[in-house]
Amino acid sequence: MWTKLITASVIEAIGHKDEPAVAAPPTEAVTAFRRMRKRQGERAAAQCRGAAQTREADNAYLFETAGRRRQASPVSWVHRNYLAK
Repeated sequence: MWTKLITASVIEAIGHKDEPAVAAPPTEAVTAFRRMRKRQGERAAAQCRGAAQTREADNAYLFETAGRRRQASPVSWVHRNYLAK
């Protein structure tokens, strides 16, 4: 899957090469997203033998799909998406 993701990112970057650069977000915005990981949210069964969770803050959403924890992998999440409102 990584190969496909990297290829898609490269194609998208080439497509936007003539656009003006966007400034990096301020530190406060990044830390606000990180705090969302500690919030409680709605959980739902996911088809990947895990769970999907949605968390909401005043200015952002966090969508996370987690699989079962395994000894070989300390990270249980499969996909995590942060979205600003």
